[in-house]
Amino acid sequence: MADQINMSIGPTERLPESRYAIRAFVALVLAGLLAFEFLNLSGFCYAQHRYLSVRELVDAAAGYNLAKHDPAGERDLAYASPDELYSKNPNCCGISNVANFQESPVIFRLFGRYETPVHIHYRITNRPDEYQFYGSDVVVNACGKVVASSGTLEKQPPQK
Repeated sequence: MADQINMSIGPTERLPESRYAIRAFVALVLAGLLAFEFLNLSGFCYAQHRYLSVRELVDAAAGYNLAKHDPAGERDLAYASPDELYSKNPNCCGISNVANFQESPVIFRLFGRYETPVHIHYRITNRPDEYQFYGSDVVVNACGKVVASSGTLEKQPPQK
C-alpha cells in the first residue's frame, strides 16, 4: 500500500479548464458592457456608427429653426443655410456647457438616451419691431435629431 499515490486536493491545485473559461467569459462580457456604457455616456450615434461633431449638432438645431421661416409672420428674415445664419449672427449658437434641465440625466444616458440642448439666438426680422431676435433651445440627440424645442422673442442681439 505504500505505492499508493495521494490524490488529496491541496491548496496549490489548478482550477479546472472550465472555470478558466467561465472567468474569461465573464471578463469579456464586463469589458463589452463597459465599452457600451462609455459610448452611451459620451454621445455615440449608433445609427451612423460615429460621433457627431459639435458643429453637426449645432447645424441640426439651426436647420430646425430656419425651417420655421415665415415671410408673412414674425420670422420674415430668411437665411439660405446655417452658414449664412452664423455669418450674419456672430456668437449666435452653441451647445450649453453648463448643467441644463433639458440635458439627459446620467441614468438615461446609461441606457443610451443622449440628448443635449443647443442654444440658438439670431435676428428674425429687420423691421423696427421691439422684438427683432429669437432665442431658442433645441434639444438634439446624439445623431442630431431634434427631440424638443422652446423659444422666445428677444429684444437684444446675442451676447458675446
